[in-house]
Amino acid sequence: MGVVYKARDLRLDRDVALKSMDPLLVHDEGFMKRFRTEAQALARLRSDYIVAVYQLCETESELGVFIVMEYAQGDTLGDIIKKRTPLDVDYVFKLFLQILSAFEHAHRAGVVHRDIKPGNIIVSDTDEVKITDFGLAKISAHRRQLSLSSRAARSTMRPPSSWKVWGKWTIGVISIRWG
Repeated sequence: MGVVYKARDLRLDRDVALKSMDPLLVHDEGFMKRFRTEAQALARLRSDYIVAVYQLCETESELGVFIVMEYAQGDTLGDIIKKRTPLDVDYVFKLFLQILSAFEHAHRAGVVHRDIKPGNIIVSDTDEVKITDFGLAKISAHRRQLSLSSRAARSTMRPPSSWKVWGKWTIGVISIRWG
């Protein structure tokens, strides 16, 4: 759906990530809805373990539509699992607590990620976790619900039918992959 670039915010003198939408998809209302939903989902969340969104930009230039967000430096959990398995139990526990804290915060804010996988978890050199890619997020607000679905959200391992247990299920799948 999008490509992420590392950029420099010259006004604030910090690195940022720019997630841009493919210019060919700007006229596809379904993709635009998902892209805006990701920005809205991230904007609701203030957690040390979830990438922060700074701005959603829609321009007429060649940049098109993009999200400006916190730049999270590190390796994906997927890359770490490939390089370093088996992982030390204390290390796994430390990461797990951060991931669970991120989910607890997101769920309390009414946001369900729905695409959590090792590739969407970035781990810094200091072992700090950042959850990324809320492109398939489900946002609940009081009586109104914004729901998005995609074939990309389906997998060969069938998730539970209730979204309330989705986070627990995906954490279980990720922990099995660590083993």
